[in-house]
Amino acid sequence: MNHTVLEQKNALLAAILANVAFDGFSLPAITLAEQQCGFEKGTAFCLFPEDIPDVLQYWHDCLHKDLEEAYITQTPPPAKIRQKIHSSVMLRLHLLADFKPAVRAAMGYYVLPTRALDTSNYLYQIVDQCWRLAGDTSTDYNFYSKRFLLAGVYLSTLLYWLQDESENHQETADFLTRRIENVLAIPKITAFFKKPFAGLRPS
Repeated sequence: MNHTVLEQKNALLAAILANVAFDGFSLPAITLAEQQCGFEKGTAFCLFPEDIPDVLQYWHDCLHKDLEEAYITQTPPPAKIRQKIHSSVMLRLHLLADFKPAVRAAMGYYVLPTRALDTSNYLYQIVDQCWRLAGDTSTDYNFYSKRFLLAGVYLSTLLYWLQDESENHQETADFLTRRIENVLAIPKITAFFKKPFAGLRPS
C-alpha cells in the first residue's frame, strides 16, 4: 500500500465515523463520506471492496496499532499483571472516547446472528492483544481461559463506558477494577482458573 492510498483510507474512515451517528454503518454513510472527502465516485469501493466489513476491519486494525503504541509508551509502565490488563482495556476505551456514536453503531451492526462469527473474531482479537501486551506467553488451556474471562469483563466494561459521562471516564476505570476483582472472587471460577489469574489477585 502506498502512502497516497493510506491517506485516502484514513480520510475516508474519519468521515465515515462522523457520519455513522446519523446513518449507521451503511452504504449511504460511505457514499456521503466519499463525497465529503472530494474523492471520485467509486474510490470508496476501491479502498474498501467489501464495504462495511472492510471499513470496520480497517478501524479495528488502526485501533490495534494505536493501542500497542499507547501501551508501550506509558510512563511509568504498569507493573502487576492485573494492572497491565486494566491499563490496556482503559487505553483502548480512551482511544474510542471521541467515537461513542460509532461504537454504538458498530454494536448495532454486529448484533445480528448472521454476524456472530465476525463479532466473536473481533472480541477475541481485542482480548488476545490485551493479554499479549501484558506479557502472556501461555500455550495450554490457560491461554483460552484467560481470554474467555477477559471477554466477559471487556464487554460489561464497554457497555458501562458507553453510558459513563464522568471526567476521563473514571467511573468506568473503577467499574473495571471491580469487575476484575469480582471475577477473581467467584470460588468455582478462581478454583479452576487459579493459575492463569494468579497475577491478577489484589495484593
